[in-house]
Amino acid sequence: MKDRGVTVRFGRWATVIGVLSTFLVLVAAAPALAAPTWHLQRSAEPSGFLNGISFLNASHGWAVGSGGRILATSNGGETWVQQANSAVTGGQLYAVHFVDEQHGWAVGQNGTIVVTTNGGATWTKQTSGTTELLSSVSFVNAQHGWVVGAGGTILTTSDGGTTWTPQTSGVTSALTSVSFADAEHGWAVGISPAKVLVTTNGGATWSEQAVLFGGANSVFAVDSQHAWVVGVNGKIQATTNGGTTWSEQTSGVSSELKSAYFADDLHGWAVGAGGTLLATHDGGEHWTAETSGTTEALNGVSAADSTHAGAVGQGSLILGYFEPGPATSLEVSAPGSATAGTPINFNVTARDSIGHLATGYAGSVHFSSLDPNAVLPADSTLTQGTGEFAATLKTAGNSTIYAGDGTLVAGSGYISVSPGAAHELKLIVPSSVTAGVPFNFVVKAFDEFGNVATGYSGTVHFSSSDGAASLPADMGLHEGQAIPIATLRTAGYQTITAGDGTISGTSNADAVAPGATAKLAITAPATAKAGTPFDFEVESLDAFGNPTPTYAGPVHFTSTDPSATLPADAMLTGGKGSFKATLENGGDQTISATDTFASSVTGTSATIGVGKVTPTLSLVASSGVTLGGAVNAAGELNGLAPSGQLEFSLYGPADSACSGAPVFTASAPVAGNGKYISPSFTPTAPGTYRWVVTYGGDGANLGAASACADPAAAVTVAAPPVNPPAPPSPRVVISYSPDHPHTPNRAGGPRYTFVFSDQAPSATFYCRLDGKRWRMCSSPTVYRRLKPGQHVFRVKSVAASGLESAVETVKFTAGHHR
Repeated sequence: MKDRGVTVRFGRWATVIGVLSTFLVLVAAAPALAAPTWHLQRSAEPSGFLNGISFLNASHGWAVGSGGRILATSNGGETWVQQANSAVTGGQLYAVHFVDEQHGWAVGQNGTIVVTTNGGATWTKQTSGTTELLSSVSFVNAQHGWVVGAGGTILTTSDGGTTWTPQTSGVTSALTSVSFADAEHGWAVGISPAKVLVTTNGGATWSEQAVLFGGANSVFAVDSQHAWVVGVNGKIQATTNGGTTWSEQTSGVSSELKSAYFADDLHGWAVGAGGTLLATHDGGEHWTAETSGTTEALNGVSAADSTHAGAVGQGSLILGYFEPGPATSLEVSAPGSATAGTPINFNVTARDSIGHLATGYAGSVHFSSLDPNAVLPADSTLTQGTGEFAATLKTAGNSTIYAGDGTLVAGSGYISVSPGAAHELKLIVPSSVTAGVPFNFVVKAFDEFGNVATGYSGTVHFSSSDGAASLPADMGLHEGQAIPIATLRTAGYQTITAGDGTISGTSNADAVAPGATAKLAITAPATAKAGTPFDFEVESLDAFGNPTPTYAGPVHFTSTDPSATLPADAMLTGGKGSFKATLENGGDQTISATDTFASSVTGTSATIGVGKVTPTLSLVASSGVTLGGAVNAAGELNGLAPSGQLEFSLYGPADSACSGAPVFTASAPVAGNGKYISPSFTPTAPGTYRWVVTYGGDGANLGAASACADPAAAVTVAAPPVNPPAPPSPRVVISYSPDHPHTPNRAGGPRYTFVFSDQAPSATFYCRLDGKRWRMCSSPTVYRRLKPGQHVFRVKSVAASGLESAVETVKFTAGHHR
């Protein structure tokens, strides 16, 4: 059934811009169909208005509203796209009507009529011949149509709107809606006062039918006999006989109804204030309130068939009525940009063949991506045909996310993935360079996923394992990379490191080859014996001290010693050579080597101390003598053909450290290795004397000296022997004795004391009384309790030499005891 026209209430409109998603369609088996329901399709600018809608078929529809905006859908209202309409700027459009996918008209303020012949790609303004507000339009084919509006205006065209001709309505009040069943039969209605006009001759004449209620907003005819009118207070009137009679139908609501549309003589809808949405499936015998999901006023309704309809209203509201078909495609909607490593949300939607949400879809969706490093959701099912998921892309550049169930598959549009924050620096250096030759290398900042961090803004500092390298100054990177210049100078494997204090990176080892041979290095011993051959080495080096193994020579040798025996001109092997030389002159000497063809390639050894050997020097003193005898010493010197003098010094007994003046000095000429004897010396005092011998050195030998503390350097001079005097002979002298007869009595009896001595020192005394045996005694010797009478005391001495003295005798008389 063709669209017979759309009835609207006057109002303001706003534009809703839709964006069609790209998707891939594959045919799938049809699941069980769900019952048709109303779905909110678009809701943008809440202060705007959508006034009229025209659905041509289940896929294609158009809506018009405030600001002269025209929206179109090609997928049953799932997405709406604003169409270019330069023919209307700023004014309201109140109604739209399409007769096929190419031809459509819209009407609005100030007598505006616009037409498209290419499905809305372009719209052209037509000349209406009036400035009245035009509120409704109805076409029966691409040529024949009618427009109604304020002041009882009715216009008609038979050439697709190229020309519009007024028709006589017979009323001066505003007409709000027009609907033609065919080229002859049509109705028009008005609201104040309520009018219902009918024509049976294409509008050549219009007649007024019975006034049914206080105000009519919309009329719709499905054929010449069946038509419906809706209006204020929820009133619905219907005719089944071309308007001869009208009967009221029970709407069940009291709100104002603003628009009605029938897909056929059984299935129709009416919409109005407060989001009112009524449906009938028996020609209006019964009307049922359906859930619109809004309280905003609904201004227009249109249907493609009994299962596909749409409604528009205030707040830029669009509702769609359809029964979802089986899923024939999946749609993946993702952001156009992302940052590597940062999760993004994306949606997967199952669509039927005309683009409606396939709410019955129950497939399990698997995810993949052009990004091999992407973190994607696990296989999942959709809820009511849609699902929101999260993914993390890690590879910079254009990527996509795919969703598929094995039959249906779809991919998002390209997602521009930007690198994440810089995580490390990487350096790319040549695999080999030559010492001293500048080269370019690459430094790049990478995020943690291996993408060049083009937004990196750090300042990079360079260092190297080659301490002699010339490196770039601190620098920033352009879009995450730079190509600086460096010079390495130390042969071998070297690296370059870059860092900013937070992130860093080190290059692979760079093989640094030596440069051209620039000098020769000579390694020789620090000392040598004159006349004795020694080994030395020659090595070729570049300007930075790196060995140059490809250099062969030949080289010529010279020395500061004009008497030196040097190698003949020689070649080097692998840049090295071992040679022998003999230096004859003592002192500091050097050896030089020079390329025989390039005199600038030369080198000189460090100083070689020639001939200055340390000789051995030992000393042996003569054996001890008695005072008056002579002493001497023998010094033995062994060195490199020594010459010169040996100095002998003799230190006296009081100078055990040999630190004072010697008591005797003498010299002996040296003529080679051997033993040299000092002149003799006769000491004048006994004691231990010490010899020291000193060698001053010569051109080939260093000086040497014997040690004062060496036991072999000591000689003892003994004093001559002295005969002691003969010891005195022993002679006892009694200096006191009791030789008088009277001795005083004392307690204990009288005592008889003898005192004696001897001229011989340390003599031992022996005493004897009255012929008794000799006993050792000492002076004084005392006797007591002697018998009265005559007694004899004798004493003698024995000297240390064993000589005995003569015996001394004393006679005495002991008295009586009391």
